[in-house]
Amino acid sequence: MRILIDMQAAQNISSHRGIGRYIVGFAKGLIASCNHHEIFLLFNAAYPQEISRLESIFRPILPKEHLLFWHSPVCCFPDVNDDEIEWHEKCCGKIYAFTVMKYHIDLLINGGIFHDILEMDGAHGLPFLAGKVKLAVVVYDFLPFQDSKCMPNDLSLQKMFHRRYEYYQFMDVFLCISDFTASECRRYFPNRNIVSISSAADAVAENIRNIDLTPFILDKPFILYAGGMDERKNVGLLIEAFGKMTLAVRQKHQLVIVCGRNPHGKMQILGKLAEMGIKDDDVKLLNYVTDNELAWLYSNCKLFVFPSLAEGFGLPPLEAMMNGAPVIASNATSLPEIIGMNEALFDPTDVESLRGKMERALTDECFLEILRQNSNIQTQKFSWKLTGKRAIDAFENAEFTSRKTDRTSIKKEDLLQLLRELSLPGLSVVLMQDLARSVVRSLQYTGEESVLDVIN
Repeated sequence: MRILIDMQAAQNISSHRGIGRYIVGFAKGLIASCNHHEIFLLFNAAYPQEISRLESIFRPILPKEHLLFWHSPVCCFPDVNDDEIEWHEKCCGKIYAFTVMKYHIDLLINGGIFHDILEMDGAHGLPFLAGKVKLAVVVYDFLPFQDSKCMPNDLSLQKMFHRRYEYYQFMDVFLCISDFTASECRRYFPNRNIVSISSAADAVAENIRNIDLTPFILDKPFILYAGGMDERKNVGLLIEAFGKMTLAVRQKHQLVIVCGRNPHGKMQILGKLAEMGIKDDDVKLLNYVTDNELAWLYSNCKLFVFPSLAEGFGLPPLEAMMNGAPVIASNATSLPEIIGMNEALFDPTDVESLRGKMERALTDECFLEILRQNSNIQTQKFSWKLTGKRAIDAFENAEFTSRKTDRTSIKKEDLLQLLRELSLPGLSVVLMQDLARSVVRSLQYTGEESVLDVIN
């Protein structure tokens, strides 16, 4: 099979978040476990800032000609309305589909249907590819459709979420990142080809000996949290539990929270600290940290705590465990799969459950050592190569190779027709030129000027 992995989730706003890390690890695992299929990666040239980084990762393990590119048109509407958003999606989608068909792909793996909704330069083209290639999708969670707080307030973005949700109907196989997500997926899509391929994490950095610790100002053993600041992450419960620990225990420890680039989340934390009467010296709020700095924090914390109410998988606790940290986490959704030990779990709706678990870990060295050993045991169960193998097994069991695909060649007239179909009444010449260039570049057609003539 010729298998193409869409890498856009590793290029845009998601590039250094869980989804971006996941798709890079998944691609590496698929390449490592795939001996008799051809693997190709598809990048979007609209995100050039990440391409060199990703090429440095994949060029040592894939032939250069297996790194493919498409060019989405730039969205530059000053006041975008719903019609223009749908036009842009259709435009990008058709160019994307033409590009995929050009490379005679048997199976396309979509890295995440919703990852690019806040940026309008990405696209998937899945409705245009249905029936022409086999389609697989990585499924992270269904949180936006289960909790209104996870859905954007903007009505246009909500419509985009629901349109993208409809793309699931075109999928031949669902690749779920946890057993929990797979069970949720079966509820939404019964009798479909759904498989749990799990996840993995890399030790975040290889060399952490020369880290400048000056910005951290840590002078006590510390409890660490890293992993997002939105409401479902439940950081407020962690602060409350820390504030309610016995004074003798609390005075011997600091709480370190990695806020990232989230000023609103940081302001909420400061408000909670003031409400609890917790001194500034007791809690350290860090902004963005590098991979090396995060690895140092994981490796040196006395305890990593993850109080989330809902996760599709939950990468931060696994990353912490990969770096040797003792970890406790909530007993919600997918997290028990990662932690694998009931004694290391707490109720994320009960502050006393978390307070008690934290105090036990911080005062009982035997329990803390059990948590460290558990981290070592659990991390052996997760690897990108195993995740890749599970995906390959799913594809082969689905008999993907048995169906013939439509390998119709792309001709000049197809390009011209595509431009005619995508013309929006009143669209400026500048946007039409950008559209024409995107078509030409994505398909690497040499007669660009003749194609541009269609807009004159």
